[in-house]
Amino acid sequence: EQTLNLSCTDKQKIVDAVMLNMQGDNRFYKYDFLLDNCTSRVRDIILKPLPGTKFTKPVVDSGTTAREMLHFYLDRGGQPWSKLGIDILLGSKLDEPVSNMQAMFLPEFYMKAMDDAVNNNLPVCEKSKTIFTATPSADPSGKYTPLIFISCICLMIYLLSLSKSSAAKRIMGYIDVLLLCISGLLGILLLFMWFGTDHTVCKSNYNIAWALPTNFIAGFFYYKRPKWLKTYFMLAAALSAILIASWFWLPQEINIAIAPFAVLMMLRYFKQL
Repeated sequence: EQTLNLSCTDKQKIVDAVMLNMQGDNRFYKYDFLLDNCTSRVRDIILKPLPGTKFTKPVVDSGTTAREMLHFYLDRGGQPWSKLGIDILLGSKLDEPVSNMQAMFLPEFYMKAMDDAVNNNLPVCEKSKTIFTATPSADPSGKYTPLIFISCICLMIYLLSLSKSSAAKRIMGYIDVLLLCISGLLGILLLFMWFGTDHTVCKSNYNIAWALPTNFIAGFFYYKRPKWLKTYFMLAAALSAILIASWFWLPQEINIAIAPFAVLMMLRYFKQL
């Protein structure tokens, strides 16, 4: 809890801003995960009557990205699967360095900024105190669980693909169709979030390089084997190889748990040639 150093006039301005925000359509706004969310709205209402406010310390180190800030929470909270889902759904916008003001889109970092804020050479926060100390409910040691799980599944599929038995080949046919359909449907979702919504953080998503939307069509024609399918698999294999080779140099951080799946898909593409 932070006690703010505000005059009666400042307090009234905040009350007026809150009351205005409750009227009619003011209660609604277009939510933006990074630029205009539930925390940034509180920040703006509090700082509006304090135009001369300065932050004496940076909220985060220079060059820190919004994705790194989210990872700080997710790793500490033991949520590796949520981290994987967020890394897949949110695009390269999340990998741009945040400014001091942008870093306040998360509550804890906004709190830290206010602790170091001054207005007219006086601290904005008179004092702060901890009301409740929570006990972590999750074990943060499992941050690599998705990587281990996906690696094991991909390794089993690869070992099965080495078998020469007719049963194994038949099963691999079903698995290939399943892999194409799953990656294709995921790619369609990413494509929709990119072009079909106003969510800026879902645009320019490089995950679409391994979750190809066209894979769904390829899966549908897998057993019919039209002439164009071989060319498609050749292009998909080349794209996968480029993605893997440039993994750590992309303008977007792709979750490392996706790497074994991307390698497996590349090998399956080459197998169809």
